[in-house]
Amino acid sequence: QQLKINQIENPATTEELETLEKEREKHENILKLLPDGEENIERLKSIVQKSKEKLESREHQFAITKDSLVKENNQLKRKLEEFTSQNTINVKPSIEDQISEIVQLVKEKQKQLRKSKKLTENIELNVNRMSYTDKIMDILRNLDNQQREVDQILSEIRMTQKDI
Repeated sequence: QQLKINQIENPATTEELETLEKEREKHENILKLLPDGEENIERLKSIVQKSKEKLESREHQFAITKDSLVKENNQLKRKLEEFTSQNTINVKPSIEDQISEIVQLVKEKQKQLRKSKKLTENIELNVNRMSYTDKIMDILRNLDNQQREVDQILSEIRMTQKDI
């Protein structure tokens, strides 16, 4: 009860008591280990040795893996350089091909332009032809009319001859 009263009166001392209790428990655990001290030291040494061996084996594995990855990286870089150099070589012929195709297209377009010019000239001639055709048709119509008139006159003459 006095301890509880002291705890209520002074909360800082309760914290000190708790820390002291923890330290006492640590010391007890250490004292328990002391009779087997040599055995515990050997265990620790074996654990440390195993850890060192694992670390060394992992470092060795890392070095092997790193070397293989570096080699693979270098190979891939060389392949990439070869590929890009081949692409640039392949691009040049394709550009030349494209240029030749464009030149051919230009020639074809020039031919089409010439044809179109000729057609437009012919259209103008066709207009003149149309006018001539119209004149010829008029002449033919006139001829037809004249032929009818001649036929009519001839028929009148025959009629008059019959009458006489």
